[in-house]
Amino acid sequence: MDESLLTYWFRSSEEALRSIFAVYGVVQTCIVNVDKRHAFVKMLTRREAQLARDGMERYRSPEMQLRTRWGVGFGPRDCSDYQTGISVIPIERLTDADRKWMLTADYGGTGGKPIESGQVVEEPDIEIGAGVSSK
Repeated sequence: MDESLLTYWFRSSEEALRSIFAVYGVVQTCIVNVDKRHAFVKMLTRREAQLARDGMERYRSPEMQLRTRWGVGFGPRDCSDYQTGISVIPIERLTDADRKWMLTADYGGTGGKPIESGQVVEEPDIEIGAGVSSK
């Protein structure tokens, strides 16, 4: 299950976004793209991501406008349901790097258990630049 939220904003910084989202839980990563005026915010758990998404529906500020939707932080984009934030990924679609992250991530993934059909896991941590992702 995804913990990544795609956030569109106007006039905001990484520090400001982290502060806003931290009300709902641990902000694991916050990657800001100033040119495109969006950010990817990854919460530590699905529960925290859902709380943040729900909270952002009610968030109002004169300094900035925020919109959130589910993002794809792991796995092929076409396997993700952007309405629910849930991905169903066929095992054969996982790259070697995806498989490694599923098994070895500090958060999410299988916790070292073999990858099997039908598993439900939290989105694993990925290492940017440390392998080819199926994204």
